[in-house]
Amino acid sequence: MIILTIVILIGLYFVYKKVGLNYGALIGLIIGLIIGSSLGIAGGGTAIAGTPIFGAIGSITKMFTATIIMHLYDSGQLDLEDNISNYLDNDIVDKVENVSTTKIKNLLNHTSGITDFETDGFLLEVINNPNKHWTAEENLTYAYNQSADFAMGTKVSYSNTNYLLLGLIAEQITGKSGAQLYNEIIVAPLGLTATTFNQNSDITSNIVRGYMDDFGNLKIRDVTEITYAHNSMEGGISSTAYDLNLFMKGILTPNIVLSDNSIQKMQEWTTVPYLYEDDYPQDWNVKMKEINQGLGWAEYETSYGNAIGHNGSIIGYSANMLYFPNSNIYVSYLINGSGGKIDEIVFKDIELKEIVELLFE
Repeated sequence: MIILTIVILIGLYFVYKKVGLNYGALIGLIIGLIIGSSLGIAGGGTAIAGTPIFGAIGSITKMFTATIIMHLYDSGQLDLEDNISNYLDNDIVDKVENVSTTKIKNLLNHTSGITDFETDGFLLEVINNPNKHWTAEENLTYAYNQSADFAMGTKVSYSNTNYLLLGLIAEQITGKSGAQLYNEIIVAPLGLTATTFNQNSDITSNIVRGYMDDFGNLKIRDVTEITYAHNSMEGGISSTAYDLNLFMKGILTPNIVLSDNSIQKMQEWTTVPYLYEDDYPQDWNVKMKEINQGLGWAEYETSYGNAIGHNGSIIGYSANMLYFPNSNIYVSYLINGSGGKIDEIVFKDIELKEIVELLFE
């Protein structure tokens, strides 16, 4: 196996290919690759494999939380068919629609219909209180007394509330914090030396600065200190491309973190339609498209065989991780920029097209 970590200055990428960003030296893309089956390390660009270049990984955190839940399933501490109301306070059951009927598996594969707590009101509160340390319970109040998006089990729709609830359930069952669970079940066994979740403290001290294009004009600002989702088991982990590849390989290898049965169950794809189908303009020429949702993993269709993975975005940062089974290739990348034209380029060009071209063309 070759593990390759490279850094590309996205600023230069913008200057020569896109829009002429004047602040290019501030924003970078780091890519990690695993090719093959035996361990080795190769460095390229300005990064060395294993160097602690941290980035907030946003919703890729959900894959860590899904792994915790499947580990608890393996150990008999919960069942995927369990009703989530068995593990949650009555206040949550009464105030969040669909909680009373939803099962663990429906949270994992986003078929619960439970609405997303990230409402306009919540995001406005984040903007007005950028350094507030949010608890999961405080986040959840923004889903209180809101209508469900659909009847449980009838459609697929991504909701951050699903994984916020899974985090609360894991902590309730074990009596341990999310930080303890991540470390004991995933980080320590897999040797992830540059993966952190500072659940009850400040932003990771050596994280790369994160930048935001608020108005789509590439006048970026430093948003590193905004603590939105920092404490959440649906989006709060910081890591590196190197560690994310080790994480993927570790949770897809039987009996290191998960049993073979759990690994296979996480790739049991939903059979109900998405609430909102992707409909990309033809001139985007996409080379990768999400087609299914599993218990954590999403499945993507590409011209080079299907891939599984998960992406993430949080204020100031974007990330993605993918595994191509037919080619036995793991790829992860982190970007310390988000919003406006940065999001457009990251999603439209890099995620849907150019990452596949980099790997196979």
